[in-house]
Amino acid sequence: MRYWIYKTNPEKYRIEERLHDPEPEITWKVTRYADLTAAGDIAFIWMAGEQRGIVGAMKLSSAPVMMDEIPTELPYYLEPAQGSTLRVKAVLTHRIALLPSIHLRNYPELMKCAVFHGFQQATNFLLTEKEGTFILDLIEKQKAN
Repeated sequence: MRYWIYKTNPEKYRIEERLHDPEPEITWKVTRYADLTAAGDIAFIWMAGEQRGIVGAMKLSSAPVMMDEIPTELPYYLEPAQGSTLRVKAVLTHRIALLPSIHLRNYPELMKCAVFHGFQQATNFLLTEKEGTFILDLIEKQKAN
């Protein structure tokens, strides 16, 4: 099992509205690491933009495959979905208040996290197991409060 950060741009996709939708199945475009991505992996949803950070988590239920967007996702796009593209199916496991980037980057356990460095236009970021379990623990603690 691997851990990921999957980014979304709120100027293209209404992630906050989507997280209020009770439908658990979601899909996500895979732009990198398709050969490493598998069912059972955990992906944290990263909202880009001014208020950036983690807003949820999902468990992948498929490896990446070429597919059209599923109908339940279409209303949340501000721009039309791109037709058939490499996507994973997933189940939302956590819908949380924002864990802001400004705070996350200050944890020593996350200082080397790929989403804070390098090519920021990417959508998918691979995490180490240590980073993934640390973020999952933060989410669980927030959920308990």
